[in-house]
Formats: sequence, C-alpha cells, structure tokens
Amino acid sequence: MNGGKKRLLVGAIAVVLVAAAVAVVLIIRSTSEKPVAHGPQPLAGHDVCGYNLVVNFKTDDQMQTAAPAMAADPQIRRVFTETKHEAWQRYQKIFAHQPDLIAVGSERALSPSLTILPAEGVNLYALRDRLTSQITQADKVNAYGPGELAELMTKLPPSTGKPEPCPASGER
Repeated sequence: MNGGKKRLLVGAIAVVLVAAAVAVVLIIRSTSEKPVAHGPQPLAGHDVCGYNLVVNFKTDDQMQTAAPAMAADPQIRRVFTETKHEAWQRYQKIFAHQPDLIAVGSERALSPSLTILPAEGVNLYALRDRLTSQITQADKVNAYGPGELAELMTKLPPSTGKPEPCPASGER
C-alpha cells in the first residue's frame, strides 16, 4: 500500500471513530434523563424547573377532564396534575417554617392545576395563547419562560440559596 492510500485509510478510520464517539455521547445523554411516562402524572415528587405553563382551574373535575387531552397534544411533552388537596399539601410543605403563612392559607383558596412542559422547539407563549382559547374551562394559563422565572428567583427568601442548574428535561 502506498503512502497516499495509507493516509486515506487512516483518515477514514479517524472519521468513523469520531462518528462512533459522537453517537455514544448522544446515546448516553439521551438515556441519562428521567424516563418520560406517558399520560398525566401527579406533580408531587417532581421539581419542574424549566420553561412551563400552569393552567389553573376552579375544580378538580375540570382539571382532570382537561389533563388527557393535554397529554395527547404533540406540542406538549409532559403534563403534571395537582388537585386542590395536593396544592394545599405542597403549600404546607413549602411554608412549614412559616406558621403565620400556613395559618392564613387554606385548601379552599388554592386552585387545581396542570403544569405543562412544552415539547422541544415549541414556542411557550404561542402555546399559552392557544391553550388559553382552547381550554375554555381554564381559570388562567400562566407562562413561565426566562423572564418570569428570573423574576420568581428574585422573590425567593435568602435562606433558599441558589438552585441547581435546570437540566434540559425541565425537571430535577
């Protein structure tokens, strides 16, 4: 084999090795995220940190009725449900060290909700606008994108500390 053919063969082998290494990295990255369950899941036990929508309802039944349609929407990656009772439990946990806030709160004052993570590449605000008109029984649809999340971070008490970076999945 002459020198030119050897260099060509070595170059071809290098390209194949680089492509294989990239494929391995992509496979590892895609399998390192949490598995995604299909259908609506309870919000409890999930820490949603990425861009999301929160759809508030007046009743648990309205929320439960809307959840399956949202989970089937191709522009939606994950749907988490939270009943009034679950919202009250979360409220009590968040404010466990602030009894004055627990004393003034009540389950009756909280809304059942869906927390929605959009599919990759979906415009959060366009999705919010579409769902606002589509889910007629929704009380309110809030978008939490970069600006809204940054504003929320300024309202955290100093004792909370700096949160961990949010993974691409949108949940920790």
